[in-house]
Amino acid sequence: VALPALGAALLEVSIKGLRGEQLQNVRAALAIERRRQEPGLDAETIRELHAEAPAQIARALQPFGYYQPEIDASLETPAAAGGSWRASYRIKRGAPVPVAELAISFDGPGAVDPALAALAGEFELRRGDALDHRRYEAAKGQLLKQVQDQGYRDAAIRTHRVEVNLASYSATVSLGIDTGPRYVVGDINLEQSQFDPDYLRRYLVLQPGEPYAGSQL
Repeated sequence: VALPALGAALLEVSIKGLRGEQLQNVRAALAIERRRQEPGLDAETIRELHAEAPAQIARALQPFGYYQPEIDASLETPAAAGGSWRASYRIKRGAPVPVAELAISFDGPGAVDPALAALAGEFELRRGDALDHRRYEAAKGQLLKQVQDQGYRDAAIRTHRVEVNLASYSATVSLGIDTGPRYVVGDINLEQSQFDPDYLRRYLVLQPGEPYAGSQL
């Protein structure tokens, strides 16, 4: 454990009301936590760091969907010479913001493909769910991969927007994917001399004209 430099103020930081990933994210975001053992830390700097802490805590909770936390922050000065400053933060997350609108669209040749519409209907994040930015990012990547596995190898995300309305305390999610052309399997040539070609073709899982899927290949 690093010891404070001679003459530097001692500082203890307490965070209550959180656990797990949320607590870890808040600790990583708090400058007062990162700098509490910094050499030369003085009273003025401690007060400045403490004043910045509530905003840093609030931002650190947003990826988990909490946009209106209640943060009770207090700073105790040392009771005696050589004592420690104590910065305390008691946090009530409140309710996570719900997804009020979710729009997924496809542009390009796959815009009217019912298979893609079915994939959109199975999107991991749904209307009414609590907004979790990590869950949304994972679902967005999964959907793109699924579209590519349907033969749209050049598919790319063109628009992705998450808007949080604090007045209504709701979120709107918009996601647009440009499918590009759909690739299909071309002619399959079997180059070997040990087996009858018709015999081998019975074991093919790909057939000419089918949508190209790298997983099947």
